[in-house]
This record gives sequence, structure tokens and C-alpha cells, in this order.
Amino acid sequence: MLVLPRGAIRQYVDGLNVNVLSIQDDWARRKLSIYVKDLDRLSMAARVLVEHFIQAASDASSAR
Repeated sequence: MLVLPRGAIRQYVDGLNVNVLSIQDDWARRKLSIYVKDLDRLSMAARVLVEHFIQAASDASSAR
């Protein structure tokens, strides 16, 4: 038995012949964070990604 994030194992599941069960319990929900020392020093691609995450989090908060 393994408890893993879905994305960590998804590409291997077909070849492993295993059953995958989703855990719906509150303890299984993860809060992820991004830590950035200096936004201005990020590459353009990294900055766009961080800004996307910030906007998505803002949209999700206002939708609640």
C-alpha cells in the first residue's frame, strides 16, 4: 500500500496492475505554498507562473 499524490503515480498506474482509490478525508487535502525571496529576480517564465497562481488563488477565494 502507498499513499501518494495522484500526479506522482498517474503515469505508471496502467503498467503496475494496481487499484487506485481516491482519499476524500479532510486530512488528505494539502495546502501548497510557493516561497519567493525576490519576485523581481525571477525569470520571466517563473514570474508569469507565480502571477498565475496568485490570480487563481484570488479567484478561488472570491468564488467562495
